Amino acid sequence: MRTFTHGTLSDCGLVPMARKKTKTPTIKDVAAAAGVSTSTVGRVLGGYGYASPETRRRVMKAAKQLGYRPNAIARSLKTKQSRIIGFFLSSITNLFHARIAEGLQEVASSYGYNVVICCTGLNANRASAFGQMLLESQAAGVVFSVPGDEAVIRVAQSLLDNDIPVVTCHGSIRIPSQDRIVCDDFQGGYLAAKHLVELGHQRIGIIGVKDSGTSARRIQGAASFLKEHGIVPSRVSIVEVVSYSTESGYTGVKLLSARDEKPSAIIAANDLMALGVLECLEEMELRVPEDVSVIGFDDSFAEMTRPRLTTVALPMYEAGQVAAQLLLERIEGKDVGEERFITLPERLVVRESTTVYR
Repeated sequence: MRTFTHGTLSDCGLVPMARKKTKTPTIKDVAAAAGVSTSTVGRVLGGYGYASPETRRRVMKAAKQLGYRPNAIARSLKTKQSRIIGFFLSSITNLFHARIAEGLQEVASSYGYNVVICCTGLNANRASAFGQMLLESQAAGVVFSVPGDEAVIRVAQSLLDNDIPVVTCHGSIRIPSQDRIVCDDFQGGYLAAKHLVELGHQRIGIIGVKDSGTSARRIQGAASFLKEHGIVPSRVSIVEVVSYSTESGYTGVKLLSARDEKPSAIIAANDLMALGVLECLEEMELRVPEDVSVIGFDDSFAEMTRPRLTTVALPMYEAGQVAAQLLLERIEGKDVGEERFITLPERLVVRESTTVYR
């Protein structure tokens, strides 16, 4: 067997084949194919400035035929803006945020923007790091759907100071922003209490979340209906827990159970908490809804619980769409005036976790 230890391929009697180089198409190639200037190609593919519909069609057709891919970094340097929209949320496991993100991405992508998920986990350092990343990448705009802690407030203000538009979508009113989208939480609480009273419940427990404007408005709405219909305040037990989590819902039931007036129905501030309520009631050998009726908020996974959860549904997918539209109008420099405040209605969805009081 013949072996080769040193030398070149030609020493071995082998001649290497010449590699055919494929020329990467440039912006000049696209301009020539479309019959326009390179600056026009830049405007069309970069999404800035004006070009007629026919010109846009020719440029896009030429770019596709040539396989041209614009340099995103070069484009952001020229426009001082990337095609990135940041989305701040506290948890990626909560379907509430997933629905917002879905609506946000649908509209943003139709305009050529990509959504970058910034999951803070309620961690101040992580929030600050995401803010710095969005500043350095010259983000086009940012949507916040998180509590308004000091780190988040600083990030939002820093973005605004650098002329990056900010919108809050079911986020804290403490977060500085140019536009806000909220759901009518007062109405939602009102509807939840109305449903239970119509079923004959008088002893109602409410599990809220400390330092949450959303929770406070839901409690206010429920209390308003109960007061209007003469429900004795001493028969309504309100407890506050630390977060919108399954564990907090579980804890809330324990707190309510320690009260003298045991509730025949419980309103939890969201579906995750309601899941903890169901778990705790099962451990206490109390049946839902025969012994205790339960209502949640969000309608995020209410159909997957057993029994299926009665809940107040929030239009989160639509909220994400509206947030994207408001943000894109700011990004494109449209004259939309001062801060806009959009309120979306909530609706009660009755399932199996509530029934007539016996």
